[in-house]
Amino acid sequence: MTADETLETVGGRNVLRVRRRLSHPPAKVWRALTEPGELTHWFPADVEVVESDVDPGLAPGATLRFVFREGEGETQEGRVVEADPPHVLAYTWGDATLRWELRPHDGGAACELVFTHAFDDRPGAAAFAAGWGRCLVGLAQRLAGEPVRLPDDHVERHEALVARFGLDEGRLADGPAVHFVRQLPWPLGRVWDVLTDDATAEAVRGGRVVAADPPHRLAVDADGGVATWELSEGPGGGRVTLTQPVPADRADAQVAALVAWHARLAHLADAVAGRPATAVDEPALRDRYAKLVADTA
Repeated sequence: MTADETLETVGGRNVLRVRRRLSHPPAKVWRALTEPGELTHWFPADVEVVESDVDPGLAPGATLRFVFREGEGETQEGRVVEADPPHVLAYTWGDATLRWELRPHDGGAACELVFTHAFDDRPGAAAFAAGWGRCLVGLAQRLAGEPVRLPDDHVERHEALVARFGLDEGRLADGPAVHFVRQLPWPLGRVWDVLTDDATAEAVRGGRVVAADPPHRLAVDADGGVATWELSEGPGGGRVTLTQPVPADRADAQVAALVAWHARLAHLADAVAGRPATAVDEPALRDRYAKLVADTA
């Protein structure tokens, strides 16, 4: 099985595309994608057909319900928007759209699975990609007749995808201000504990705390002015939003702030994971953010 993940913007939405080469015919894979007795082995929720004009119900217009088996998420509904057995199935799940396409290979003895997930929450893209990656490992195991044992490398996969998709990059927001949004694969409380630990004051937090609203908001008196850390729940863990005003007429100060906070957020991710701080290539960051600031001007 080979794998490939990409993230792009299509029609104003984020589209994660995952490709898998499977050594099984489309009809067999289609059953694993559609039959409840198969989905229960690898799909993250039970899928129920609530209402449909046809049997077995996987036709455009059919209403679906997604139920998490352990109650780890809220039950949501969706609707089938495309169905062409055994080649294409697409449906909504809440605000997201999932599409499964099976492209025959080797005379129909194998196929390529092209899975797309369209969604609005770009900072959550790495969590979505890492989660679907685990599920598709389970799908491949089920198709091969093996016990489904999902890998426990979610954190490593998440952080690798953050880097690959550029989800660790900051931008200049209106104000102007530097602005970062970073999803972390750890509980919000754990992120807050690390952020407020005095040991992280210089390397991560950026300065002296001047206001706090545990576990959601922290203001620090950092170089260049007060910076605000905001923590919230995101897919698979805590989300950090960092904002600091910067001088409107000082491109050098804007670049310096972007570089500094990029490095601090990288150190935060390392600290929350309990690993040594990784080296940050500051010259490369300066070049990248200098271009961003120049393009924004």
